[in-house]
Amino acid sequence: MRTKVGTFKYPVEIGDASGEVFERVEPWVDTGALYSQFPTSLLDRLGHRPDATRQFKLADGSVMERPIGDVPLRIGSETRIVTCIFGPEAADALLGATTLEVFSLAPDPVNETLNPVLAQLLSSVAIEETETVTLDFDKTAKVARVPGVIPCAVQHADTNEVILVAYVNQKALQASLDTRSAVFWSTSRNELWEKGKTSGETFELVEVRVNCEQNSLLYRVRPRRGGICHTLNAAGEPRNCFYRRLDFATGRLENLNP
Repeated sequence: MRTKVGTFKYPVEIGDASGEVFERVEPWVDTGALYSQFPTSLLDRLGHRPDATRQFKLADGSVMERPIGDVPLRIGSETRIVTCIFGPEAADALLGATTLEVFSLAPDPVNETLNPVLAQLLSSVAIEETETVTLDFDKTAKVARVPGVIPCAVQHADTNEVILVAYVNQKALQASLDTRSAVFWSTSRNELWEKGKTSGETFELVEVRVNCEQNSLLYRVRPRRGGICHTLNAAGEPRNCFYRRLDFATGRLENLNP
């Protein structure tokens, strides 16, 4: 399971063990996560106890074991029992794929909401693996709400492959120069984001280039270990973010690193 945040936060309510008292939380919607995850302290306070454990593979290839249990969850006016991970305090609260399936909901990252869908559509793959083009053309409009950032393309210094596009502010640029590592500004979490700090796939900063109008950057980097993307291929290895190619004939996406 990924511990990276998903696309946006969405309010839900967690019921206590009796299903009578509910507490509001705002987990990240993360279809890359199988189960929903909430802090153990919160679930304990509501009277929940785990009844099993599951093993989960992290982005760095390591495996961890976490307790799970069934918890009443309310989204809108509907309440369902869903399986949740009893997560560590430092981990993000996540709303996972199985929870969305139980509620027959699908994420709409453009409008940052959950929409009802027909049940048969819920077996579709996560946006990171789909062959369907669902481009977020409103991304820059959402980024515009975060002041003081500019886009930053990231290029592999040895292969010239474009491996990521992110955003940088003055603080992130200075941190990159100070550490000689690729550091960005997370526009969703509004905080510094050193790529790979959690997974171990960090990137040496080789060169910074500035465009003609000085409103975008290019980081030329060298991976210290593996790929840059939060997604993994079938071998469990991180990919680079541009791993799908648009097929001109079919209009669908072809996975170049399945």
